[in-house]
Amino acid sequence: MLTVREALAKHWPEYLSEAWALGTFMVGAGLVTVLLESLRSPVREVLTDAGTRRAIIGLAMGVTAIVLIYSPWGQSSGAHMNPAVTLSYLLLGKIRAGDAIFYCAAQVAGAIAGVLLVWWIVGDAFSVP
Repeated sequence: MLTVREALAKHWPEYLSEAWALGTFMVGAGLVTVLLESLRSPVREVLTDAGTRRAIIGLAMGVTAIVLIYSPWGQSSGAHMNPAVTLSYLLLGKIRAGDAIFYCAAQVAGAIAGVLLVWWIVGDAFSVP
């Protein structure tokens, strides 16, 4: 059985992949949502139907998830991209507790980094409802 330190030393590339994947997903979701929903966006003026905009956002998020899951990095880590999925794998006995801790920590760090990057790029357009 691997210790927590051994898990980190052996599996850090997978944890980094999880951070990258969830961070990338958050950047994609944030930018597409701002593009389609911000009151300052010219795209929102063209696409006036809220249902159409939301369908496009959902489609973009789904395509982003598929691309990330099937990417080499996603394949290397299992593409959990969500602490709930990681915890489910832990409960099913598919991963060890040490790995689950680092997967979840990487996912949270990646998500925060992705959101901060979107906020840095688009500013208030991302933080104003």
